[in-house]
Amino acid sequence: TFREAAERELAEEAGVEATYDGLAMLTHVEVVHGDRSVEGVLPVYAARAETDDPHVADPDDEISAARWFETLPEDTRDRDSLVEWRDRTLSV
Repeated sequence: TFREAAERELAEEAGVEATYDGLAMLTHVEVVHGDRSVEGVLPVYAARAETDDPHVADPDDEISAARWFETLPEDTRDRDSLVEWRDRTLSV
């Protein structure tokens, strides 16, 4: 499932164990290259980290900049939606 994949990838690639609260949001993704395109969905899960020291296993140098941060970076995919979800969810 998407959730199992998210759990596996976070643990394998970042060394972070987490408790998952469920699906936070589902976004639409479209990648266009020339006259070809592909579309899909990107599920984003709410989770609480149980470990706080990421150990990045990144043989392809895909996520070598993984880190914890105080402020969501400006170039984050779907940043506005994530900020809206965070503010709505954490203000309760």
